[in-house]
Amino acid sequence: MTYYQQLQIIKQCVNDALLSLKEVVIDIKDDNNLVTSTDIHIEKSLIKTIKQHFPQDLILSEEFNNHRNLQGRTWIIDPIDGTSNYAAGLKDYCVQVALWENDQLVLSYINVFPQQKEYYAIVNEGAYLNGQRIYATTNKVLSNALMSFIGSFRLQKNMHELPYDILQTAINANMKVRILGSVGVEMALMAEGVYSALYTPITNIYDVAPGFLLMKEAGCLIRNEKNYQLGADVLFVFGNETLSSEFDV
Repeated sequence: MTYYQQLQIIKQCVNDALLSLKEVVIDIKDDNNLVTSTDIHIEKSLIKTIKQHFPQDLILSEEFNNHRNLQGRTWIIDPIDGTSNYAAGLKDYCVQVALWENDQLVLSYINVFPQQKEYYAIVNEGAYLNGQRIYATTNKVLSNALMSFIGSFRLQKNMHELPYDILQTAINANMKVRILGSVGVEMALMAEGVYSALYTPITNIYDVAPGFLLMKEAGCLIRNEKNYQLGADVLFVFGNETLSSEFDV
């Protein structure tokens, strides 16, 4: 079965799960983060579908399988990325799924369903939005360009002044910084060419894996790609080399 055929199975499952949503119940997890009945419903639906079609595959998911390591064929599931936005009625949230195989990400799918936007990427085959190929921005001017700074309020002690240096560079260049509250949505916008730069210290694999492949296949410049491992502390992304050269990272 091709990756595209596998994508269609995941896509159908997500859309069926979204159509069958019922009244939303909001709860608080042990780590004080929100979880909704929608998160649970979508994740259970995806796990059931994956086990039916790919019974030997492993699953790493936010709610039920979040301690698994990436090995063999592993499906990575974030049922609602931006749950706080979803619970508050904001439209910046998404369902996102990725597949890890042969020691790399090979497939990703991001459904920003309140905006009717479906993104996907297949390794070495490009990134797409609603069936149309998308690319990183060709803009080479920092002034008035948009920069995502998602997750900047969860800084790690060992990160020192790096986020502040990057933010100061952006401010000095008159860039417009945005924090939408969903790293999946922000990475999708980076791949689409809306953002010119993105910085995040978010480490959860289910948060960053789908968007990482989408950005890479869209031609984004991942500044620390050689040193970056999924789950690492810092990720820098730029639309092109000219934009990257303006930041001392």
